[in-house]
Amino acid sequence: MRRAYGAWRRGKADVRPAAVNSGLVNPASRSRSWLWPVLCATLMIGLFAVAISNAAYEATSPSWLTFHVLLRKAYSVVAFALIGFVLARTLHATGSLASVLRVALGVGLYSAFIELGQWLYSGAHETFAQQSVDVAAGLIGGAIGAALAGVRAVRRGGER
Repeated sequence: MRRAYGAWRRGKADVRPAAVNSGLVNPASRSRSWLWPVLCATLMIGLFAVAISNAAYEATSPSWLTFHVLLRKAYSVVAFALIGFVLARTLHATGSLASVLRVALGVGLYSAFIELGQWLYSGAHETFAQQSVDVAAGLIGGAIGAALAGVRAVRRGGER
């Protein structure tokens, strides 16, 4: 292995790890690859805390507005798209496969955990249908975010 690594360093052989050869990891960006996972975890924890806070819901979409439910669903799709984008970039940065379906399912699962947290901590009394709509918003938002991350990677010449 030492000999192969030395040959690669001198440019005589291409024996780099499979993730580097496949284009999943940009060798120049490996030094900052820790940034995306930290950003993703911070964002997910922060949005979870906001989502289980009744005060945050009332401040962002007061119940006296006639369209407050529509407003909440719209900004939840946007928030889940942001999570999907950052999750896709995290998977790319760590050399993992970040398909739109995989990211959407991950964000949908995150949305389901938020529903559980709301039920446990804030006493939310939504029906199963209402919770299903919220999880669907997570799936849709996650897919949008992953697709945007993919478009961004294509525009940058495949660098992920």
